[in-house]
Amino acid sequence: MRRGYTAQRYLRRLSDAREGIEDLAVTTDLIVGFPGKPTPSSKRPSRSAPRRSSIPPTLVFSPRPGTRAASMGDDFVEAEVIRERFERLKAVLDRSALRKHAAREGRREEVLVEGPSRRNAAMLSDARVRAS
Repeated sequence: MRRGYTAQRYLRRLSDAREGIEDLAVTTDLIVGFPGKPTPSSKRPSRSAPRRSSIPPTLVFSPRPGTRAASMGDDFVEAEVIRERFERLKAVLDRSALRKHAAREGRREEVLVEGPSRRNAAMLSDARVRAS
């Protein structure tokens, strides 16, 4: 994907930021099935980084017309491989989120809720949290 950084550098900077900012929240996107990464060894950094960084949003690759990746059809990852990788990554992220949420149990926090989730009316979304 021609990123200008490595997973190790990203995690080192994230660790430095967390040392300086208490209860830091960070988000990013993880893409499963990017073309040209079909081997089992090529996915290892992506699986370890979320476990160590607790960053949840995960997307499945879909080609956008006009991008370099869209022209990499010969290197597209098979749908079954993508599904398996996505499920493994989701399990790592779910465990990480559960640990993070459990660490907040018993805390008193002020929360602003903007309304019900579009996907599930029984859940609230767009909450902003501020510890007290």
